[in-house]
Amino acid sequence: MELSIVIPLFNRADLIGACIERLPISSGVELIIVDDGSSDGSAEAARAAISKHPAKDQIRLIEQENAGPGAARNKGAASAAGDWLGFLDSDDLWARETVADVVSAKKHHPDTIMMFLQTRDFVTDQGPPGDDPRKTDVVRHDRFLAAVEQEEDMRFASCNVVVRKDVFQSLGGFTGDVLCSEDSDLFLRADRHGPVLCLTGPWRVAHRVGENDSLSLNAPKVIQGYEFMLAQDTKGEYGQSDSLKEAFFSKASVYTIRVAFACGYVATAYKLFFRDFGRISRPTTRHWVWRLPLTPLLSLIRPKSFPMRWK
Repeated sequence: MELSIVIPLFNRADLIGACIERLPISSGVELIIVDDGSSDGSAEAARAAISKHPAKDQIRLIEQENAGPGAARNKGAASAAGDWLGFLDSDDLWARETVADVVSAKKHHPDTIMMFLQTRDFVTDQGPPGDDPRKTDVVRHDRFLAAVEQEEDMRFASCNVVVRKDVFQSLGGFTGDVLCSEDSDLFLRADRHGPVLCLTGPWRVAHRVGENDSLSLNAPKVIQGYEFMLAQDTKGEYGQSDSLKEAFFSKASVYTIRVAFACGYVATAYKLFFRDFGRISRPTTRHWVWRLPLTPLLSLIRPKSFPMRWK
């Protein structure tokens, strides 16, 4: 088995069918769906979609009590037979060429530990993007943080990562301590374990945005995840500090503060800004030193660029 695709599922009965239907499951590939205690009939919707899939014998549904997306991914990974694990969110879609690109990339770069797939955002009302006939470019980086630094147009998240199973297991998988940034925590722990690939160019994951249940819109969870990473770094879980890691946490600080503003946690946003002023003042994020505190004013002038609301 070359690749196991793991989908955590929670209350997405209206979306999981399309996610399963569009997956081109070929020989040597399996799909594992882990229902994380859904209450809206998601498991039943998944079964219905599986029964209609041409490769239904290569698809499994696992059910567990609600434990969060990280725990659901770990559950699926534990039962996976593939040498590599591809993680896909239940509201997102893979392109028809994604499986072939992943299998080819791992074949030609056997020493890599992770790869990230090009994403393209879409909203439900507009539908997913059309097929992109361009050929994927495979870009190699010595470590995760080097990829983050150099690939500005690439998303680095659990929704578009493929990781070697033995590396995933050696790192203990996703943490269950937080519901946000569990993916960044894993990537930071993997940073010095080997090279990573970025599959750039045409989209290979259509990433749905604007869903009301998205954890990225939950400021308390985002802040909790950020604080968790800071604590883990202080304990030495992410290795020695260098300019790449400092740049990562500078950007993470700016992102967290912007989410706090956007979700109406204005006082918390300012508290984080003043506490992390030194981190934000580093070269990669220095331009945010004056923009962040002026967010209330900038939100009136450019609301799309500086989203904010009062809670």
